[in-house]
Amino acid sequence: MRENKEEMDWETILCFEERIKVCIPGELAIPSEQTVKKKFPYDRRPEEIYMDSEGKRILTFSLLETSLGEKQVHSAVREIQRMTGHLYPESIRQQAAVLRTAGGAAGWFSFITGGLEEDCVHILFLMSLSGKMMLGSYHFPAQNAKEEKEKGRKLIKSISICQENQEETVKSYAGRGIRR
Repeated sequence: MRENKEEMDWETILCFEERIKVCIPGELAIPSEQTVKKKFPYDRRPEEIYMDSEGKRILTFSLLETSLGEKQVHSAVREIQRMTGHLYPESIRQQAAVLRTAGGAAGWFSFITGGLEEDCVHILFLMSLSGKMMLGSYHFPAQNAKEEKEKGRKLIKSISICQENQEETVKSYAGRGIRR
């Protein structure tokens, strides 16, 4: 049984053909194809996309062909942060760091960009999945940055790899609903 409202507001999802499990805020859901085309008007889109009903909070996951071992996570996320800082000078809000997750090391950092209506914060995270780079992002309005940043950290920490750690994953997510 769930202990508090905050815990009830989170759901467990499966990504990449059930290779990873992630707990996400319950208000995020798979958007319509029309919404995806509007938000991502290019040919190559993230493989997994979740949004709130207004399309202001967006979570994405992509599995890249880029090789990445767990020991490379910190240097990889630092390099991506460095490149982001060149594109958006003075935008970095959280320096590159590594969080331990049930699935291994996850590198992450955050940055802010100006939007048409309001500034947006982006948490970019990555980890090794079967030797490849799993890249994720959590995007939200800057006005709720502190609360949303904590959600982002909780989300990253919840990532569990199913194929490589099946028994531990099943135990840690027992009793929670799985949404696709």
